Amino acid sequence: MDSLSNDILQRILQLSADFVSLRSTALVSKRLYRVFSDHCKTILRGVSWNYIGPALPQAVQLVRYKVKAGGDDGSVTEDSDVEGEEDSQPREEKEADVTSLTRKEQKLLDEYAGGAVKLEDAFSFRYKDRSSTTSKLNVTESYSFRRATFRLMLFSKIFHVNLYDREDDALDFSGLGSKWDAHKAQDLNAKRAFLVGFSSEDLREIYVVANFIIEIAKWTAYCSAGNLHIESLPELALAIGPTKVIEAYETGQLQPMTDPVEKAMGMDACDIDVEFHEGYLFDALNSIWEERMVTPPALPTDLDNTLWYSILETIQEHDVCKFCHAAKGVNLWNKSNWTYLQGLSDVPFSSNTITELLIGKLCVNDHVREQLLARCDKIPPPERRVFLAKILEESFALRTAGYTTKWTSVDDLLCEECLKDLISEHLHVWLLANLRAAGEQGIDKNCWYGYGCRTQVHNDDHAEKLNHLCTPKRR
Repeated sequence: MDSLSNDILQRILQLSADFVSLRSTALVSKRLYRVFSDHCKTILRGVSWNYIGPALPQAVQLVRYKVKAGGDDGSVTEDSDVEGEEDSQPREEKEADVTSLTRKEQKLLDEYAGGAVKLEDAFSFRYKDRSSTTSKLNVTESYSFRRATFRLMLFSKIFHVNLYDREDDALDFSGLGSKWDAHKAQDLNAKRAFLVGFSSEDLREIYVVANFIIEIAKWTAYCSAGNLHIESLPELALAIGPTKVIEAYETGQLQPMTDPVEKAMGMDACDIDVEFHEGYLFDALNSIWEERMVTPPALPTDLDNTLWYSILETIQEHDVCKFCHAAKGVNLWNKSNWTYLQGLSDVPFSSNTITELLIGKLCVNDHVREQLLARCDKIPPPERRVFLAKILEESFALRTAGYTTKWTSVDDLLCEECLKDLISEHLHVWLLANLRAAGEQGIDKNCWYGYGCRTQVHNDDHAEKLNHLCTPKRR
């Protein structure tokens, strides 16, 4: 280090990944700390720009916004952790002064930026490049996504789940009372006041990020087999906030999403009524678009991915299934994104419903179903997302005769229907191999009718005595 000039040491400090890394590096030696002290403002600006980029003004505005938070007794108190201005219509600066950030604000900036980066990684993986778990968005796409993310984080910070405390006696939470109607109207006006200053293009970007947050919240709820009703109450995920949703998505557990709700409302998250957060963001957006005579973006479908083009210049929409040649685009699957299948609610790929894919009469053979589910139940929630990927990867080595030449690589892109057929063809083979590896009894003698046997359905003794995880030798 003695041979390095101060300019090089300053550059090393500026390339720190975040403020935590910067502080750790600066404390390595007295000389590094002296360089940091002499060029503090320049280094802080460089580090902030490194991991946030041009969306830095929105990020700084987010951490500096002072909110009102409910105390443990339900009272409303000032948030003492963050210094800044309290304003229902916070102003967005073109440039951000990071040099005056307090230590607590720097910590918050690291937290929010980390959540935005992880959310962008997930978005890129789903819609831009399924082969990479880190973002492949270009500079323009990344800026649009992060800017919208920080704005949505600020929205959820201002209109947090704490504002809808069920214990508030001033409101009639039946959804029918005039006080509740007045509260909803006041809430809508406040949200409009926050959003109306953005251009229609900015609002579309916010809408894109909001829909993706709802998508991964639903994915997490389904993947973890939880009972948080994200499917019927999607905008609850937005009230919880992007940071908590991406944390739940990363861990594969619902707790990061349910804890804020239960703390704020004093009730189990699965018991929340629709009235609390219905139209949380979209009512205000639709109101503004209607006023501007702008057509709201269409929600994405298998045939229409226009929504994502509000941020992305290109998406994976022209890829075709190798087996049936259907152009399914982003809804094609191979080894790189098999883990995502576990959280899809419209196809039986979860550990709870996979028995539906057993071939022949095996899907109604209670003995076989229990054997398969027993292997699913042993998997802890954080690892459930890799369960189906493990089955598919191991099935590739056990390919049946009809798939030896058809399924040539784990990188083959397949649509959901072809993938279901493939799993159905191989699931019993995979299960038999696992039972043999575990030394399971009662699988040595095959039933002549194999997985097509009708007796296995109503005769438990026959189902347990003979192995039905085999190809029928008699019809």
